[in-house]
Amino acid sequence: MWELLAVGTFWFWAFLGLAFLVLTVLVNMESLVAAAVTIGVSMALLQVFGAPVFSYIVANPQAILLWACMYLGLGVLYSVAKWWLYVTDQRWKYDDAKAAFLESNNLPSDTRIVGNPELVKKWTAYVSRRADVHPKVSASENKARICGWICYWPWSGLWTMINQPIKRIATVAYRAISKGMQRISDHAFRGTEGETE
Repeated sequence: MWELLAVGTFWFWAFLGLAFLVLTVLVNMESLVAAAVTIGVSMALLQVFGAPVFSYIVANPQAILLWACMYLGLGVLYSVAKWWLYVTDQRWKYDDAKAAFLESNNLPSDTRIVGNPELVKKWTAYVSRRADVHPKVSASENKARICGWICYWPWSGLWTMINQPIKRIATVAYRAISKGMQRISDHAFRGTEGETE
């Protein structure tokens, strides 16, 4: 019974797989405290049920320190790449919100908001009602997010490798065809302008 999770057994690998899956979900939901608790509980269960995790850590402090430095170094590199993806996603959301704002105010898509105090005021009010749009993204306001990427980069990275390419391809495709699709819509509904408010 106490050797249930002994290193190399089926149950050891099944347990690690389940823990990895749970951590991937928690990290990508940004539940970082729950992720830390999951790691602690997993290590304790491994220790109790046959994989001497804590004994290994105590017996090999230099190796653990070396691995921790390499792990955090990779986490720093990963966080820079993830920050770039995050910031560009936020800019795309900002641009989409601005386009929707200009359209809802019957303004051309190339209208400059800067220099028009009334438009700046309306735009600021519009953005303040949208939690998903940020006029500027700062690293200091995202400290917890960035630290989470550094600490939990394997789990965040797995989801990023699965999710980001799909989102990026879809967004780029949408941006490439949206104006043409709007022309089709405008053509199909020509003559109906002014019939509704």
